[in-house]
Amino acid sequence: MNRRRKILIVLGVALAAAVLIPVIHHYQLRAATEAYIAELKAKGEPLELSQVLPPPVPPEQNGANIVREAFALFAPEDEGFYTNLPPAMGMIAPGKAMIGWAEPDVRGYYNGYYTNT
Repeated sequence: MNRRRKILIVLGVALAAAVLIPVIHHYQLRAATEAYIAELKAKGEPLELSQVLPPPVPPEQNGANIVREAFALFAPEDEGFYTNLPPAMGMIAPGKAMIGWAEPDVRGYYNGYYTNT
């Protein structure tokens, strides 16, 4: 057997091993996962999404429409409703911030002027 043929055989075996090792590992992990799922089902754990979702809220107990109606009362065209909010946080120095809602005198910078004083 010449040297070229030996090199081709070694490369073929290495390629086959490079393909077979991940495939074998995949099926080992799949079997372990299926065994774990079977163990959880035997313990009675809920594994389906429909088993863990809460039941739907009946319309007479659902308050979503009341909240929607309340938000509809705050029309965005109201003067100053959305444009005059206090700042949540302002940077003072690198690594330092001022928390807007915790300040005793809430000020915001808008169009070159301090507002909400």
